[in-house]
Amino acid sequence: QNGQMQEYKPFTPSIGFDPYTNFDQSAIRINLREVDELFLSTDGFHDQFGGGNGRKLMAAKMKELLLQYSSLSPAEQEFHLRNFFMEWKGVENQTDDVLVIGIRNPSRR
Repeated sequence: QNGQMQEYKPFTPSIGFDPYTNFDQSAIRINLREVDELFLSTDGFHDQFGGGNGRKLMAAKMKELLLQYSSLSPAEQEFHLRNFFMEWKGVENQTDDVLVIGIRNPSRR
């Protein structure tokens, strides 16, 4: 929003069933009228090994890329994120699922 990124950390209960987990307390409410763009992603993008030396990309670099590409159209953002990921990955095997969803608020642009 306005050139600044607000990150919301996920609530991560165990995969197994726990009847005492209160999922209502984990809800995050966001007023979408005040949001320029919203990105949802799995950890697969920033946990990918590569860069020529087998390091992880890391979340900070992914955030930097999202801000860097924020002035581009959604199609251009996808193109640049996809190309960056493939170049970063290089010859490394893909280690996880990769999902990045971007939603742009047309009334804020």
